[in-house]
Amino acid sequence: MGTSFESKEYFDHDLELRHKFNNDPCFPDFHFHDSFEIYYSVSGGSQYLIEDNIYELNPGDLFIINNYEIHKPLRNNRENYERIILAINPEKIKEINPSQAPLLLSCFTSRKRGEHNKILLSDEERSQFFALVNKIKQLKQHELGYETLLELYFVEFLVYVNRWYRTSFSTMEPQSNHGLNPIIKSIIDYLNDNFTKEVSLDKLADEFHLSKYYMCQLFKTVTGTTIHRYVISRRLARSKILLHQGYSVTDTSEMAGFQNYTHFIRTFTSHFGVSPKQFNKSI
Repeated sequence: MGTSFESKEYFDHDLELRHKFNNDPCFPDFHFHDSFEIYYSVSGGSQYLIEDNIYELNPGDLFIINNYEIHKPLRNNRENYERIILAINPEKIKEINPSQAPLLLSCFTSRKRGEHNKILLSDEERSQFFALVNKIKQLKQHELGYETLLELYFVEFLVYVNRWYRTSFSTMEPQSNHGLNPIIKSIIDYLNDNFTKEVSLDKLADEFHLSKYYMCQLFKTVTGTTIHRYVISRRLARSKILLHQGYSVTDTSEMAGFQNYTHFIRTFTSHFGVSPKQFNKSI
């Protein structure tokens, strides 16, 4: 496997709304980021892979993703790909409204990773969603009170998202293949169970009785990324959790599945912009 890797999407602001279309930048790999993400599918989606789960991605579906969940939406190349993304830095919400922040962020923080990410919206709730989006879109940076209104509108958004989440909870869709290639689904399941161990392409190909070349090409065709990048993204996400839990850098490297300590330091630093030791001190 190669060594080049990038799995972190960066947002420019603590509170950000992006309305993306076909040709707009689309992060190609499994990734995660420091911000919490609200993703609304307008058109052109196929499946949404989040942690161990695979969700059907239909027009009008809303997804919530926290800063530990690796994820990747898959698009239908035969349709226009349009989506609305809101990025929310949880630390900003804690700064804006310290007393209410735990409640406002609860739909992101109260779930097990990779579970209950999808919110099923009614027609009325979709109308509310677009009304809130349009309020944010109509703000102009040069006008008086821009920052204040932006913060208020994002807090309002979080109030509604938590309401929708609680309403939708009982009808949320369980894990399902939803047409994902069954070989790739099996490989992803295997990697999810074994990414903390040494994973070689030869061993993986033997496990599924496939040629290595065919397996790698199929994985890239279906998911848009490589097996190596998927494994590294899982390890980086795990390392971040382990450091938050108080493990040393050395123990984290081993427990997250990095076979080489130097490679862990280099990959982590490249990805997060700080070394694991510096990251540990900032917690």
